[in-house]
Amino acid sequence: MNGWGVLKFLAIVWLIAAGFLGLEALFVRISDFSLRHVAPAELALSKQSPAGAAHCREIVKGIAPAQSQGASGASHYRAWMLGYQFGIANSGAPNTLETARALARELDIPEMEIPKGHMAFAAHDFAVSLEEDPQCVSAALAKRYSNRHSSLYKFGAAVGLTAGSDAVLTQEAQIRVYGPAAGVPQDLWQPLLEKKEAIPTAVNRIESYIKGLD
Repeated sequence: MNGWGVLKFLAIVWLIAAGFLGLEALFVRISDFSLRHVAPAELALSKQSPAGAAHCREIVKGIAPAQSQGASGASHYRAWMLGYQFGIANSGAPNTLETARALARELDIPEMEIPKGHMAFAAHDFAVSLEEDPQCVSAALAKRYSNRHSSLYKFGAAVGLTAGSDAVLTQEAQIRVYGPAAGVPQDLWQPLLEKKEAIPTAVNRIESYIKGLD
């Protein structure tokens, strides 16, 4: 095969490879559109295992509901901040895990642990762990305060991980589900899913709203 023939052969190979890459990119875009705009966000979330649910039922037996405003003052904001600091900690920010644990102690609920796993799977592992609730943090918030507190914690965790990393799309399902469950208006959390540079402003607006709940 002469030089011109080699060049033609390589050109054909490159065109075929480029075609496959283009089809793959198109498939990813179509799949992403379908998941976000057709399938309910809940379908993308992991579910707590029966063993995990049974474990948490045992754990919360010893947790008493908050009886007074003094015990639960600013609890909505602290539940949100508990999750937010936990999410930030999972993105690798220093000292934030201890801040989250201090908030857990203030709320009189179990302290959390960062999910163990390779950093390449951190966002996925964190999302799964949030639903599995191995330390029963979410279950304890629901028992001691309310289901809304539990959702605020999960919402805060998803927002914190998104704010602390580039995992916007990975945490989209969690934000879409936990935001409404926590009673946070869509116009406050929607910017989190649109532009990375809009996240700090969106987080400040969300915090202001949640502070108003207490």
